[in-house]
Amino acid sequence: MKSKLFLQFLKFLKFSVPIIGTLSLLWYAFALIGYGHINPNNPLSLLNASYIGSFVGGFVGIFFVILGVILLYETLSLQRQELSQSRKIFNRQQFETTLFNLLNAQREIVNQIEYLEKEEKQTRQFKSRQFFVLIEEEIRTLFSIISEEKIEDSLGPDQYFLLKIFEGKLKKAEKEETPDKLRFITKELNKIKRLSQGEQIRMIYKLMFDHYHGFYGHYFRLLYHILKMIEEKEKTELSLSSENTSFELNQNDIIKTYQKYADIVQATLSSAELFVLFYNGLCFKEMKKLLHHFNFLENLAVEDLLCDAHKEFYSKCKIDGNEFPEILFKSRDNL
Repeated sequence: MKSKLFLQFLKFLKFSVPIIGTLSLLWYAFALIGYGHINPNNPLSLLNASYIGSFVGGFVGIFFVILGVILLYETLSLQRQELSQSRKIFNRQQFETTLFNLLNAQREIVNQIEYLEKEEKQTRQFKSRQFFVLIEEEIRTLFSIISEEKIEDSLGPDQYFLLKIFEGKLKKAEKEETPDKLRFITKELNKIKRLSQGEQIRMIYKLMFDHYHGFYGHYFRLLYHILKMIEEKEKTELSLSSENTSFELNQNDIIKTYQKYADIVQATLSSAELFVLFYNGLCFKEMKKLLHHFNFLENLAVEDLLCDAHKEFYSKCKIDGNEFPEILFKSRDNL
């Protein structure tokens, strides 16, 4: 604020000093004529001329010194602004290089995912983004089983799938006793069924994550750090922009710029990845904050959710004392 007032004062001086100087000289000239020191009918003595010249030279010199100081300050300020702008451009380029290197690393992680599922009669292979399609299908299958009126009636066709997903829980149970596996799974599913809808979804996703985290846990950790880096860089520039005289305009420009970076990251994800990320965010609040902040799931169609009501999980909310805006989901026709 003080800097802004000082700049306004300098601007006032730059325009007022020449005007004041000119008016002062005119006043002095009229005063000399009025008091008879200068008379067009009488020649001006050398002594009077020297007095007048000394006064005018000294008087004008003061104004030139003031103007010189003002112009020197403006020159230094301009150089400082240019240096600051150059540094900002360099930092932005450095940030972009880091961001795109991380995106390349993210793509490599996806390309290296390879999961072999051995069933009784066949072995299925899921590579790269196909793996996320598998995760989506199994989340849908487990949600469908939980939604059945009688869970026992739906266990037959999905017996192998359920044994695989509950493998970890079964191993823990076997340390104490040897349970009837299907009865144990049915009991666990009924526990989930009695939970609220939000807790049901979290438990379903946790079962998937516990089983598959060795294949894709690092994928979401890197994605989180990419978005966190964008958010922290945005906060840094917003903080610096508060010292700028055009703060509001700069703030909007900064928010739009870093939203574009987040949009680029989002554009690299498939529909299946966005689907899994939607339910991942419900289990990890730090990721959920970033999804809200960048409206990161806006291109996930409502029809792709397990049910339309799940969009309410990303309504306007407060996390750790901070308010986050609602993510507005659209139908597939409006994307």
